[in-house]
Amino acid sequence: MNAPSRFHEGVTTLHRSELLEIQLETLFLVSQVLSGPFKLQETLQELLQVLHERGGMQRGMVSLLDPEKGELLVSAVQGQDPGKRREIRYRLGEGIVGRVLQHGEKIILPRVADEPRFLDRLQLYEPELPLIGVPISVG
Repeated sequence: MNAPSRFHEGVTTLHRSELLEIQLETLFLVSQVLSGPFKLQETLQELLQVLHERGGMQRGMVSLLDPEKGELLVSAVQGQDPGKRREIRYRLGEGIVGRVLQHGEKIILPRVADEPRFLDRLQLYEPELPLIGVPISVG
């Protein structure tokens, strides 16, 4: 009696296959961006644009390590008016972004508003939405 109908199973299967197709296509497009001509700012912005258009990411940023200062500098932003951009830095261990750098591990926040260490310097993220922070290293 509580078993799902064949129609429901078919929709679920179709949905999962469509989702997988979108994810694979997004990964392919990301790989194309990263293997193209490398102009740092343009590449990072294009990467965020692909994740927005194909992967459903509404807002995001890429921060790069300034090796001389040991700080992260926000280098590309998706979902913010370019006219509002200003230089934003995070020190090692500072906020969520600095913590990702310090520990070198991903952080998943189910709801930004529940994390007191989240520093909303960009005034970009919706407090009720989740956030994923992932370190990216070269070499």
